[in-house]
Amino acid sequence: MLLGQSILITVLQASLCLGYGTSESQRSFLTCGDPSFQCDYGVIRVYEVKFCTTEGLASKETPKACSDTEAFNGVSKRCDGKGKCEVATSGSVCDLCNSAHLTHMYLDVTYGCLESKKVTTCDGDGVVHLECGDGVVFLQKALYGRTDSQTCSQGRPQSQLTNTKCSQEGTLALWSQRCDGKQVCEVNMRETHFSDPCYGTYKYLDVTYACLPASVRERVVPCGA
Repeated sequence: MLLGQSILITVLQASLCLGYGTSESQRSFLTCGDPSFQCDYGVIRVYEVKFCTTEGLASKETPKACSDTEAFNGVSKRCDGKGKCEVATSGSVCDLCNSAHLTHMYLDVTYGCLESKKVTTCDGDGVVHLECGDGVVFLQKALYGRTDSQTCSQGRPQSQLTNTKCSQEGTLALWSQRCDGKQVCEVNMRETHFSDPCYGTYKYLDVTYACLPASVRERVVPCGA
């Protein structure tokens, strides 16, 4: 598990990266009053972070709470791999909400959205297969149970499909431990022993994941560009 976590942390915190299943780069100017940004699909990948005194203008004379590199490290650590990120939460990144910076300081964030993939495997149906080519797996969501009556319903009696509030706690943590940081992750459902969160209900595994790039290339975007 520690090796997988080490690989994932290396990927998440690597320098600026584009071109691996991402959307075009986007920019968000964050303030204490509006400290969040998000992807409408997939997960966030932060490319660059800079302090600005006004939207689009580089901070020169005004003292900054920390360097742009420290700001990038803080935002990417907090936001990479998430669908939405609140930067100015407890322990705000480089004191974005410090009273000395409220009226003139912006955090200029350039980011992209990594495409998500979804794999559904019916209970006992064989191998769960997650693959990222030359990238690595990063799990976003994982459900073992049943949340609708249509998924994996073929050939099953109605009595096994009516409970749509069935889910096993800890599924995301379990599958993240197994698959995060791997290029290919395969697990045989027939050999995987889950506890039963809802006896008598036919269950399935739903996994949503993104492929993070395993190699990076530099891209510099000036704050005033």
